[in-house]
Amino acid sequence: MTVQDQIHAETEAALQNRVRFEKLIATILTQFLEMPADDTDGAVMFALQSIGTTIGADHAYIMLLEKDGVTIRKIHEWCAAGVQPVASALQDTQIDRFPWLFDRLKRFEPVSIATADKLPPEAAAEKTFFAANNIQSLVVVPVVYGGTLAGCLGFDSAQPHRLPHDVSPLLKIVGEMFVSTLERSRITHALHQSEENFRQVVNSISDHIYFYAVNKNDERTNLYISPNVADLTGYPIENFQNDWSFWPRIVIHPDDQAAAALQAKKLGQGQSSEMEYRLVRADGEIIWVRDSGRVEFSGDEMLVYGVVSDVTERKMAQQALADEKARLAQRVQERTAELSLANAELSRAARLKDEFLAAMSHELRTPLNAVLGMSEALQEQVYGPLNEEQREAVNRIEDSGRHLLSLINDILDLSRIEAGKMELQITPVDVDVIGQVSRHFIDREAHGKRIKVSVNVEPGIKLKADERRLKQILVNLLSNAVKFTPEGGQVGLDITNNPENDAVDFTVWDTGIGIAAEDAQRLFKPFVQLDSRLSRRYEGTGLGLTLVYRMVEMHQGGVRLESEVGRGSRFTVSLPREARSNQIQWDYPQTRKTMNKPDDTSSPLILLAEDNEANIATISDYLLAKGFNLTVARDGAEALERAKEDHPALILMDIQMPVMDGLEATRHVRSEAGLQDIPIIALTALAMPGDRERCMEAGATDYLSKPVSLKRLVEVIQKYLG
Repeated sequence: MTVQDQIHAETEAALQNRVRFEKLIATILTQFLEMPADDTDGAVMFALQSIGTTIGADHAYIMLLEKDGVTIRKIHEWCAAGVQPVASALQDTQIDRFPWLFDRLKRFEPVSIATADKLPPEAAAEKTFFAANNIQSLVVVPVVYGGTLAGCLGFDSAQPHRLPHDVSPLLKIVGEMFVSTLERSRITHALHQSEENFRQVVNSISDHIYFYAVNKNDERTNLYISPNVADLTGYPIENFQNDWSFWPRIVIHPDDQAAAALQAKKLGQGQSSEMEYRLVRADGEIIWVRDSGRVEFSGDEMLVYGVVSDVTERKMAQQALADEKARLAQRVQERTAELSLANAELSRAARLKDEFLAAMSHELRTPLNAVLGMSEALQEQVYGPLNEEQREAVNRIEDSGRHLLSLINDILDLSRIEAGKMELQITPVDVDVIGQVSRHFIDREAHGKRIKVSVNVEPGIKLKADERRLKQILVNLLSNAVKFTPEGGQVGLDITNNPENDAVDFTVWDTGIGIAAEDAQRLFKPFVQLDSRLSRRYEGTGLGLTLVYRMVEMHQGGVRLESEVGRGSRFTVSLPREARSNQIQWDYPQTRKTMNKPDDTSSPLILLAEDNEANIATISDYLLAKGFNLTVARDGAEALERAKEDHPALILMDIQMPVMDGLEATRHVRSEAGLQDIPIIALTALAMPGDRERCMEAGATDYLSKPVSLKRLVEVIQKYLG
């Protein structure tokens, strides 16, 4: 055979191979066009095997780019008999690993390599990979979908010059058919899944879903009725599918059919509608439903779709709520009448008490005036000389009379404070003088018991207070100290600066009998005496410390107690340097009031629970100036209601309040859902042993004793509000 004959034979063979390959590709494309969507994977594998076998490849694979556009993932791979897979080495690989190859594929150019040894230097990464996986010849075509590179279709062989170089155009068509088919399969699967999800959702809910069409002649045809209609009405679903009018004629309650017909008319006019009406179930039970219909237009037809929900329980709850509201309104009306009567009785009782106290003051002071005057005359021997025993008797008469007068004054003072009729006269106070004057009042009693009394005053103290009431406070405390200190003991008054709270501290201490911790909480209650036995050793009514506490509170101050049984006590009265006179008429209503800066609605809301108007004014003025919003409650019960309604960022809780005290209010706040995490700062004018622990046990977040430094108060608030 001549060379020419050999060339002719090779050309003829190549032409036959080309024709055979084109027929194969045509067959594959026809199969892909006709096959069902659920047989895609099998068809792709058959095509890879057929093409790979025909062109003499060892591997055939299709790989797609992930959504990130940089990661390649194997979809299908075919291997010839005895050949190990290679695409697994490329699974989830970044395309920049093979820059030379993918630069060409990104330009939609096929890559045909006759022998890997002849690759250019810039294909070093590809050459290394081919050598490691025994690849000598290679054909890779880009797979384009939607105008962008979607992946690649590749064939390789372990022998050089094995694969035909002129099949790339046909392979490119096959690759794009692969991707189109795979995408169609994915969409079909997603559609089936969506339909299945819809069926599951419809079957899982109790609502009835409907869908019907209205033509130009106002004729209605059901397009979809959910299976739940049978559970809702008790009728078979076929009754509704075959007759649109079955619902309005049979199922809707006769008394509601007119209203339902109006809704159907609105829907027929293209208006969306929603209403509630009653249904009569097949078993005769009457239920309430809410029917929500919406309208869409499609050509000459109008499509109505809607949801029918069973609202029987809500209707019953609403009726029960309405009945309960009516009962509550009746109870409120009755309670209001009772309160009006009680208020009238309280007003009458208060008036009678005032009249009684005035009469008592007059009736007791008149004879006391005679007793004290006569005692003074007898002491001055106006009626003749007295012997020693007579003088001692007259002195006892005078002491008893003056003691009775002080008790009358204490009762009247306490009554005036509780009625809000006592007013402070705030002036500069010379603490040196007031300390010595207060000492003078107890010198005689202390001398009789051989008790040493000392007064120590820190230099340079400036204070504005009600001098008369301050003296009354100190005399009460000093008198108690002398009363409860055994003979030969010591009593002292120390007056010092308290720069931390911008206050002045008056500490009365003694070496007396001391006070047990369990008794300390009762000290400041009216008419309470720790020794209340008939044979008690110490006299008194139990009003002195109550007056001390009330007067200190009027000064916006606080009282602390430190005591140990058998070793003595220390009462510390802390007063702000400049107390505010309660003669000012604070303009705060007794109902809720929220105070805030007009142009600031984003500041934290603070609830101030406090019953002292002077304290309310002082704290609110300062906090408002610092940019906080404020709401005020004047007792524990009101504080609880404000907390429920306003959900403040922080609560300032006074402990001693009427109706409900601060500890009880704190416990209630902590028991309310949604309020447990609100910071609560306890404020109290008392600072007894165990007070802090009691506040914390009740649920307080922090504890400050009065008088509170306003600067310190803001620091604590900011600590918890961040």
